[in-house]
Amino acid sequence: MDNKTRTMKISINDNKDVFINSARLDVIPGRKYKASTQARITKGNPYCAYFAVFLLSSDGTEVARHIRWLNDISSNMKEYKIVFTADPKAANAVIGYRMNIETPIKGDIKMECIDIGSIELRQAVPDDNEDFDDINKFIAPYIHSLTPKQEDIIERKMLWILGNMRSGTTWLTNELLNHPDNLIWLEPKIMDHMALLKYEYYKDNKNYFFTNQQRNNWIPSMRSMILKRAYSQFNDFSKNIIIKEVLRSGADLIMQCLPKSKICFLLRDGRDCVESLLDIRRGSSWLKDDWEIRATRTELIRWASHGWNNSTNNISKAYKNHDEKRRILLKYEDLRDNTVSELMKLYELLNIKISDKEIINIAEKYSFNNVPDSQKGPGKFKRAATTGGWRKTFSKEEIDLMNSIMGDTLQQFGYEA
Repeated sequence: MDNKTRTMKISINDNKDVFINSARLDVIPGRKYKASTQARITKGNPYCAYFAVFLLSSDGTEVARHIRWLNDISSNMKEYKIVFTADPKAANAVIGYRMNIETPIKGDIKMECIDIGSIELRQAVPDDNEDFDDINKFIAPYIHSLTPKQEDIIERKMLWILGNMRSGTTWLTNELLNHPDNLIWLEPKIMDHMALLKYEYYKDNKNYFFTNQQRNNWIPSMRSMILKRAYSQFNDFSKNIIIKEVLRSGADLIMQCLPKSKICFLLRDGRDCVESLLDIRRGSSWLKDDWEIRATRTELIRWASHGWNNSTNNISKAYKNHDEKRRILLKYEDLRDNTVSELMKLYELLNIKISDKEIINIAEKYSFNNVPDSQKGPGKFKRAATTGGWRKTFSKEEIDLMNSIMGDTLQQFGYEA
């Protein structure tokens, strides 16, 4: 580091999130580049901070990310280097520092490093081999058992967003609940794992590991495992943990383990869910597999209808058995048409003090109408956000098929079958 290089000092308390970005820099696809920084870290945890180069397409979408973990907490000045080949879709690059954002560990940090404006992105020489860390390959440090008080805090801070596929759970979790007091955990799939245990089928078998007869000897341990895993994800006792799960079964079992947590049951007309599922699982859509390509339209409708029916009934069971002070049922149709009033109910459940103006701003910012045209429409993750579209999409025979499977459950929740 020469005398002309500017440095910056970073001090983070309370595990706060910090990100620092450079201006956009032009890159040429297929060309090899190099970026480096130097940092002296006197306080922190491994895997709670990294140096990165983010590659963006011409419309600003991230197409690749190359990082270097800032893991040397020895108080020595150390160089961190990234060498990479620009993605074929890349048009620009942004150099940045990330602390406690999209990291497996969080922590307080004290660091001196090169100012982001002084870091150059240079064309690499032929002898430079690609050199960066894989953000997904790490082993988080072992966390010792939480105290009973700590477990209680985390459990009370949990809110489970439960719903079917295509019912608006991502919109609600990732966008409408995007608030400084909330931590977001998208689909840890613990409920999928519980469903695979076939608990409902085997629970009365005395030899089954998770037999109901022995619930007092395994539920407390399962509870502790889930809470410890949640803490290892966020390292935070002060914020709400918003957990989105899309499932067929397993909700009631998880809620038995975590009775002090909260539930938001997000419900949508099953026929709209089926219509949306057919769109994303056909043609050139973003989500499909071999079976779905080979399956007939009728087979897909039947499969999706049974999925909605089973999932809704399983979530409903968990919801009904849960403490009424710790649960809320929202309908997608109401959330879409009356976003402000419905969202206010959920923020009240989370004990977040928020003004009407803030709620209105959130609702407007994440309205479907404000999604760029390039990111919505048929085959896209954000497709239409309509209600009742199934009436025009399906034939009478297809509607009769859906109603024969979902009709009783639809009527139970006030949908006309």
